[in-house]
Amino acid sequence: MPFYEDLTYSHDETIKAVRDYHRFLMDLFLDDGDIFEPPDSGWPSLQTYPEDFNKSDDVKRLLRHLPYTRQTVEGGSNTRFADWSALIELNADFEDLMVDTEGFVALKGEVPPYVVSLTDSETDCPIFLLDTKAGVVYWPDGPGEIGNEASREQVTCDYYEWATDKEAIWRENSLAWTVPDFFEVLKDLFRKLDFVPVSPHEVDDPWNMRHGRTLLARSKTILREHGWPDLAAYDKESCVKALRQSKEDYWDEVARIDPKTVG
Repeated sequence: MPFYEDLTYSHDETIKAVRDYHRFLMDLFLDDGDIFEPPDSGWPSLQTYPEDFNKSDDVKRLLRHLPYTRQTVEGGSNTRFADWSALIELNADFEDLMVDTEGFVALKGEVPPYVVSLTDSETDCPIFLLDTKAGVVYWPDGPGEIGNEASREQVTCDYYEWATDKEAIWRENSLAWTVPDFFEVLKDLFRKLDFVPVSPHEVDDPWNMRHGRTLLARSKTILREHGWPDLAAYDKESCVKALRQSKEDYWDEVARIDPKTVG
């Protein structure tokens, strides 16, 4: 079991893990145009930061060089990863930006400058917080089922020994993995179809079923019929087309049964 105190952060390893995860998502359902790669010198909009952007130098350097996903696509169930190259330009107020990305953790807890959100949070959306001191990703209030069944061991620590109570609470109540393990856990959720693409840009799961039990079940069947999770057999183009059609058909059926639902 990895202990927080024994871990270290790696800038290069973090970028490698994110880029590898993006390739995985493109193999599954995302379009190549949904991923944005920075120039060698980093994103032009992140060469300098607003004076009130109270994050560490490691965070600023990382955000400058991370690849990002299009904000209209989900990289996990109900999860949109933050595009910091755009967020910095669109948000003039640091506190508002932290609430937008760190969600309830920013409102109720204390997030140190060396921790940054990988997600662009909305109400009830997952929040992924990266600690650039130890190289750990936290999933505050993440589903216990995911933590219990994960193939990778979680990071452990007695946070109350050194953190303030407000900081220790959110860390203690989070799922937590090293950066490489965190993204492998997300991949496993897709492989097991606990995370289920239901369209070319949306992902659902059996715990929330935002798109309904029927569409979730149909999408799982479509993915399996097209070879998932065996990449050697998987026909992405045909599968994504079938997922798109399945969602359209589903909502047509819903509209016929109850027009008010889609009105």
